[in-house]
Amino acid sequence: MIIELKKVSKAYGAVSVVDEVSIRISKGERVGIIGHTGCGKTTLALILGGLLRPSSGSLTVSENGSPVPERRAHRLIRTQTRMIFQDPEAVFNPGLRIKNLFYEALMVTRKWDRQQTRENCLKHFASLGLPVRVWNSLPTLLSYGQKARLNVLRSVLTDPNILIADEPFVGMDVTTKKKVKQFIVDHIIRKQKGLVMITHDYSTLEELIDRVYVMDMGKIVDSLPVAKLFGGKDLSSHAANLMESQLLFRGLSGPA
Repeated sequence: MIIELKKVSKAYGAVSVVDEVSIRISKGERVGIIGHTGCGKTTLALILGGLLRPSSGSLTVSENGSPVPERRAHRLIRTQTRMIFQDPEAVFNPGLRIKNLFYEALMVTRKWDRQQTRENCLKHFASLGLPVRVWNSLPTLLSYGQKARLNVLRSVLTDPNILIADEPFVGMDVTTKKKVKQFIVDHIIRKQKGLVMITHDYSTLEELIDRVYVMDMGKIVDSLPVAKLFGGKDLSSHAANLMESQLLFRGLSGPA
């Protein structure tokens, strides 16, 4: 499956949040979207995931090299992409226990019964540092970090062809982040699934991403291999400024 945006814009009144963006994402491709806060990254991710309709421009989905009709395109996006939302606090219904939230998602997408769902989820709890008791807990009784890991786990286990991850490592310490990165490697990258990652933590780009798109004021202003971004030579002014900001942040916050 290939998702392609051509000159897509999204405006709220007179304010254009995404401005004539063209981007192509295919299964097996690993791309990062970076830029300063408020530049339109999350809005672009929501459009890619079929959760927000653009104000103008076109969204095309292709299968086996051929575009599919619009109705089928939207169905493919809904069934074959998944999004890890930036705020895990807002993802889970506070009145439903974690097990029911996983049943709801995985019994439909994976066709597992309740026992299969429980077994397939719990076998990953230990690798992500989640105690078994979390399975029967209400989201309100869990920490932010636990909900962040559950947010990743639920989206990845639906087995999407393209995973769209919006700041998936927020609120995680170094050890937990390493576990979650490995989980994404095992279940997305090694299975040659597509990955779109939005992050301000550029160290994760080096390990997970091949190509980076740079956004500024709603536009994609640069596209480059991730190796070039970290090579530090011949960068555009936008990419250079972002890398300088990242190095300054690392210097102020200390080693990771």
